[in-house]
Amino acid sequence: MGMARPDRQLELLANILRIFSLEKLMVEHRNMAREIKNLDSDMQQLVYENYNKFITATDTIRTMKSSVDNMESEMQRLEQTASVVAEKSLSVSNKLQQRRESMEQLYKVQRLLRKLQTVFELPRKMRAALEEDALDTAVGLYAEAQPLLHKYGNRGTFKVIALESDFVAQEISQLLKKRLTERKDDAEQCVLLLRKLGEPDDTLQDKYLSGRVARIKRVLAEAAVVADAMAAAASGQQQVPLPNKAQVAAPEAWNWTAAGPPPLRAFVRSLDEKFISGVQETVVNVIRFFLPEGSEDSPEAAAAKRKPLVALSRELFTEYFGIIRRVVTDAAKAGVLRGSLLREARAEAAAAAGGKGGPGGAAAVLSVNSPSLQQLGSDWGAEPIAQALSTVSTDVGLLATHLPELGLKERAAEVVQAAVQQHVTLSFAALKQRVIDAAVCVRTALQGAPGGGAAQGGAEAGAGSGGGGGSGAGGGGGGGGEARGGVLRAGSEYLVELLQRGLAALLQGLRGYESAGGPRLLASWRDAWVELVQGGLQGFFVGLLTASLELAALRYDGGDLMREALKAGSGTAATAGPDLMGPPPGAAAGGQELLVKPALVLLLAKLCKFLEQVMVPWVMETIAASFASSGGPGGGPGGSVDMPPAFVPGEVARRLSAASSAMVLAYVEMHGRQLSVMVRRSTGSVSWLTCKEPRGPRPVCSLLLERLAKLQAEAAALLEEGDGVASMLGGGGGGPGRKSDEHHRGAGDGRGMYGGAGAFGGGDTAAVERNVAKLFREKVHMTGSVALTCPAILAAVAAVALKSLLESIRLETLGRAGLQQLQLDVAFLRPQLRRCLLRGGGGKGDGTAVVEQLLEDVVLSGTERCVEPALLEAAVVERILASASSAEDR
Repeated sequence: MGMARPDRQLELLANILRIFSLEKLMVEHRNMAREIKNLDSDMQQLVYENYNKFITATDTIRTMKSSVDNMESEMQRLEQTASVVAEKSLSVSNKLQQRRESMEQLYKVQRLLRKLQTVFELPRKMRAALEEDALDTAVGLYAEAQPLLHKYGNRGTFKVIALESDFVAQEISQLLKKRLTERKDDAEQCVLLLRKLGEPDDTLQDKYLSGRVARIKRVLAEAAVVADAMAAAASGQQQVPLPNKAQVAAPEAWNWTAAGPPPLRAFVRSLDEKFISGVQETVVNVIRFFLPEGSEDSPEAAAAKRKPLVALSRELFTEYFGIIRRVVTDAAKAGVLRGSLLREARAEAAAAAGGKGGPGGAAAVLSVNSPSLQQLGSDWGAEPIAQALSTVSTDVGLLATHLPELGLKERAAEVVQAAVQQHVTLSFAALKQRVIDAAVCVRTALQGAPGGGAAQGGAEAGAGSGGGGGSGAGGGGGGGGEARGGVLRAGSEYLVELLQRGLAALLQGLRGYESAGGPRLLASWRDAWVELVQGGLQGFFVGLLTASLELAALRYDGGDLMREALKAGSGTAATAGPDLMGPPPGAAAGGQELLVKPALVLLLAKLCKFLEQVMVPWVMETIAASFASSGGPGGGPGGSVDMPPAFVPGEVARRLSAASSAMVLAYVEMHGRQLSVMVRRSTGSVSWLTCKEPRGPRPVCSLLLERLAKLQAEAAALLEEGDGVASMLGGGGGGPGRKSDEHHRGAGDGRGMYGGAGAFGGGDTAAVERNVAKLFREKVHMTGSVALTCPAILAAVAAVALKSLLESIRLETLGRAGLQQLQLDVAFLRPQLRRCLLRGGGGKGDGTAVVEQLLEDVVLSGTERCVEPALLEAAVVERILASASSAEDR
C-alpha cells in the first residue's frame, strides 16, 4: 500500500476500514509493526557485516586519486624519450641502406648456387638415399629438382643430370611398386611417393589391386586345400596328412592341430581373418588413395573409376562363398551322419549279414538295444553350422557399405538360407534312409527265414493233390513261422522306436540354429526357417509313404486308395532329399526286383498306420511348441492366406491312411491268391458228379485251415491281437478231426442250414423259397477296405478262399454224393472259422458276416448245381466228422 498513490492509498484504507473488523485491524497492525522492527534489525545487521568492506573501498579510491595525479608527469617524460629513440634509429637506417641491398643481392646469388649444387649432386644423392632405403628422401630431392630440370633439362650439363636422375627415379619407382603389392604397412607412403614420381592414378590403382588380389587369392587357395582335408576327415578318414609348405605355408595359422584339420567354426574364423580383413583393407585403401569422397567427378566417372575394384571384389567373393558353401556342405553331411548314426547302422547290418545271417542276424540288427538306436542324440551338426554362418554373415556385413554394388548382405543371406535348407533336407533324408534301411533289413531277413518260400509251393502242392496228402503239405513251416514272427516283431519294435527317437532327436538338433546362431542368424527369415522345417517334415512323411509303397511293390492301379496315397501334396516334393551313402545292403541292384513277402507288406501297412495315428499328432504338438510361425495360422510365410502351409497334417494323415489300407488289401490279395489257386485246383481235381459217398472232409479243408493259422500267427506277431487263435485253426498242421468236440457243437449250430434232407429239397418250390429268402436277407458287402486287425484280415483272406470255392462250384455239376461231400466240407470249416473270428474280437464289421454268408452260399450253389439235391442229416454229419477225427487220431 506504501507504493500506491496518495489518493489510491486513501481509497484502500477506506475499503479496509469498511470491510475488516477492529479486532482484525489490530492484529494486522501488530503484525506490520513486528515486520517493520524485523526489517530495521536486518538493515542494521547488514551494515555491521559490510562495514570493513566500505572502509577498504574508501581507502582504495583515495589511493587511486593520488596515483592519477603523478601519472601525467611520467607520460610526458616517456614521450620525450621515444622521440629521441626514433631520431637515432632513422639515422642508423640511412647509414646501412646500401649495405643491406648488397647483402640481399649476395644472398640471392648464394641460394641460386646452392640449387645448382643440389642439381649437380642430385643423381649421387638419390643413389645414396636408395642404397640406404631412404626412398622418401630420394623422391623428395627428385621432386624439388623437377621444375629446374623440366626448364633446362635439354641444355648442356643439365641434360646429363636429367638422364641420370630419371634412371634412378625409375629404379625407385619399380621398388615402390613391388612394395605396394607385397607390403601392407607402408602402402600409403608408396602411393604418395609414386605420385611424386609422376605415376598416374589409374596405373597405380591397377598395380595396387593386382598385387593385393594375388595375395588374397593365395589365401583362398590355402583355404581350398584345408577344405579338402576337412572333407577327408569328415568322410571318416582316420589320419589326414599335413599339406606341404607349397600348398599351405603355415597350417597352424588355420588352427590345424595334431588331431587333424580345424573344425568348421575355427576354419571360418581363420578364413575371415585373412580374407575379409585383406579385402577390407584393400577396399579402404583404394577408396582413400584413388577415390576420395570430396572429388568433383561426375557419377559416371566415379562409377568408371570404381569398376576395376568392384569387378575384382566380385570375383574374390564368388570364390569365397564357394568355399563357404563347400565346407558347410561337408560339415552338414558329417553332422547328419553323426546324428543319424546311418554309417554305424549300416556297419551293424553288414556285420550281421557277414556273420550270423538270416533271422539271427536280423534280430541283432533290429534290436531296440542296438548301439545305433540307443545312441541317437541331438547333435546333428546344427550348432557349429549356425555359429559358422553367423560369423560369415557378420563379417561380410562389414564390407556392405564399402561395396554396395555387390549386395553382400543379400548374397550372404542367400548362402545362409541355402546352407540351412541343405542341412535340414539332408537331416530328414538321413532319418528317412535309416527307416528304409531297417525295412530292407526286415525284407532280407524274411527272404532268408526258414520256410520263407514254402507258402506258395505248399499251396500248389496241396491243391494238386486233390483228394489226399493235403494235411501234411506245409508241415515243415512251423519253425519258419516262428522265425518270421520274431523278425516281424523285432522289425516293428525297431521301426517304432527309431521313428520316435530319431524324429525327436532330429527336431531337437535343428533347434540348435536358434540357440547357437543367435537372433541375428534367423531374425530376418525365421518364418521361412519354420516353413523349411515344416516342409522337411512334410517331405519326410511323404517320402516314407512313397518308399513304403515301392518296397511293397504297389503301383497305381486306378483304385481310390492308391489315387489318394500317390496324389501330389501341396507343392511339397515327394521325397525327403538325396541318399547320403547309396543304396542299403540288401537292396535290389539295377532294375532287378526282389520277391515281396506278404509279411513285409503287412509290416509296412502297420508302419503307415503308426505314422498316421501317433507320429503326425506328435509332430503337430511339436510344431506348435517349437516351430510355430509368427505369421499365425494363415498358411505360408508371414501368415499369407494365399500360400498353403508347408506341413499339412490332415493331408499327410489321409495319404498315410490310404496307403495303409492299400497295403492291407495287397496283403489280403497276396494270401488270398495262394488260397484261391489251392481251392480251384482242388475243386477241379474232384469228379463231383460220380464221386463216392463222403467219409470225411477233403484234405484241402485242413490245408486251408492250416494256411489261415499261419496267416493268423504272422498277423498276430505284428498286430498283437488274437493270441491263441491259431490253435483254433488246427495249430499249424493238425488233422481234420483234431477238435472233434468243436465240430460236434459247430455242426449242431447249423442244423437247419446244413443238415436235413428237406433243407434244400422239394424241387422247384424249394428253389423259389430259397430265392425269396435271399431277397429279404440282410445285405453283406464284400468289397471295400480291410481294417488293420487280425480278425478283419483273417476274415478277408478266408472270404477270398471261400469265394473262389463258390465260383468253382458254380462251374461244376454235382451228384448227390458230391453235394453231401461239399456239405461235409462246409460243416467242418464253419465252426472253426466262426469261433476263430469271434474269439479274436471279430464281428460283422471285421468280415465275420461275409464268411458266414459265403459258407451258406457255397452250399446253396452246390444245391442249385446238383442233379439230385439231398443233404445229410445233422446227426449223420456229426457222426462222419467224429469218425474222421477218430481215424486221424489213430
